[in-house]
Amino acid sequence: MRTVGLTGGIATGKSVASRYLESLGAEIIDADVIARQVVEPPSAALTQIAAVFGADMLSPSGDLDRRRLRELIFRDAKKREKLNAILHPAIRAKVEASLAASKAALAVIVAPLLLEAGYQEICDEIWLLYLPEGLQLERLVRRDGIDPALGRAMIDAQMPFEEKRRFATHVIENSGDPQAFYKENCGGFMKPRSQMEKMRKKRKIRNNRLRRRRRNLILRWIFAVVLPLPSLALSSILIRWRNGSIPDSSACRWKSMLLKMTLTIAWSMVLSKRKAIFRSTPFPAKAPSA
Repeated sequence: MRTVGLTGGIATGKSVASRYLESLGAEIIDADVIARQVVEPPSAALTQIAAVFGADMLSPSGDLDRRRLRELIFRDAKKREKLNAILHPAIRAKVEASLAASKAALAVIVAPLLLEAGYQEICDEIWLLYLPEGLQLERLVRRDGIDPALGRAMIDAQMPFEEKRRFATHVIENSGDPQAFYKENCGGFMKPRSQMEKMRKKRKIRNNRLRRRRRNLILRWIFAVVLPLPSLALSSILIRWRNGSIPDSSACRWKSMLLKMTLTIAWSMVLSKRKAIFRSTPFPAKAPSA
């Protein structure tokens, strides 16, 4: 299995990229989704967050107040480090468990802090999404409905792009049309997917051939065993009609048997001509090579 780490700054289009790769058949392991799962009540991580940052980080229903926590940690680096120390081990354990259970040809770990959390150790490749800072800030403010000052603090809290670039196998500039870009760029990386499609087509052809063979066997059994039975019944009716009653003598029994055999052979010969209608060639002959 091929493991790819997909990362980039906040609001650089990781969700769009992961949806497109998922449509191609990749298995997406999203660290943000897992981060939400590990703080669901009554998880140990949520209890630690309330103990470290205060009970006011919880909503009245007992869930994590993400907006309040985000505003707190992105303005204080030390508190952000404390939060990462609580969440990263739990998230890493779930990511590795999902990766171990995956049977896909391509697994993509999507994480904004992929390099900061050390996921490059378990990835074969790192794909880094890039946006100019001005466009990145504009998208973040528009997406989350926050003020530009908080957006700038959130961008600055992450590892700088130039430092991330040293770890990247592919740098994907995502400033244009996201869908068109991923069709042009990400699709070219999906070699395992194309091989998987070829294997799936071959498997489908093989299964169709097996179905045709089973159908032909059933039809031949019907023609050879089931359909001759009416000829036997017809021969018995003819004998009864000729003799006026069920024959008891030895001569009548021999005549009856001979007539049954004759009618059965004749019926089978007629049906053998009809078999060609249902007969199909399971393995077509290869065309001669030039």
